[in-house]
Amino acid sequence: MSLPQLSSGIWDLVHIILPHPSVQHWQVKDTGDGGLSTYLPGWPSLDSGCRLEVFSGQQNNTTESHAQVAEDDLSKLPSQLQARCHCGGIEFYITPPDASSLQAWSPFSDLLVPYFSGPGTNPDDVKWWLRDGNTKYLAGTCACKSCRLGCGFPIQTWAFIPKSNIFNTDGSPLAFKGKTVQRYNSSPGVYREFCKVCGANVFWHCDERPELIDVSVGLLRGNGARVVNLLDWAPDRVSFAEMAAQKDLVKLLEDGLAKLSRADCV
Repeated sequence: MSLPQLSSGIWDLVHIILPHPSVQHWQVKDTGDGGLSTYLPGWPSLDSGCRLEVFSGQQNNTTESHAQVAEDDLSKLPSQLQARCHCGGIEFYITPPDASSLQAWSPFSDLLVPYFSGPGTNPDDVKWWLRDGNTKYLAGTCACKSCRLGCGFPIQTWAFIPKSNIFNTDGSPLAFKGKTVQRYNSSPGVYREFCKVCGANVFWHCDERPELIDVSVGLLRGNGARVVNLLDWAPDRVSFAEMAAQKDLVKLLEDGLAKLSRADCV
């Protein structure tokens, strides 16, 4: 038996294998808090007719779980949070915001000021990466081509952390070095670090804002994959959504982020 030629990746494959059009979240329990499945609660896709469902036997009420984990985590803010890749070749620690977190400067992220609306200059030096009374860092999702091709997945999650709050395991300041650290210059003045053994995405940073680092959220070893006691997730936009290869998935994610944000305000 031969399979028909696939034209659009995962969506077509799912249509062939599953009894009805569906994309399922696998290993949700491993996240501890539902991960991004919390923001993808199973609505029909606008473009492909697929559905996003929690896999049978796994976590079934991600919205309820989100609220419970967030409540539990608020009393467990760590003095430092471990970040470690799958093979352990890269390991570092992140501390909560402090006075040094205010010293960095950066233009606005595309999460907050979309690139198509004009330059995201920050003449008033707004510390947009600090949230919730300067007790958390902003985190968000990105669908740009560079992130997609670098991580091999339609969506990459980043947390915006001042370099002054990132330390090596021996307590020394971050130096982008380690046993398995490999750097890739994805464009002039832009740097991405990854693990050359297990392939984990680790950092994104650039010459324009050298003191503010994008840290891959998947490496953080918190009480849940979204680390809601230290990260505040941007609710209004997936960064560079216009560049997404799978726009239906990104639309579902943006809708889910907005819905949970509105629920939190009630």
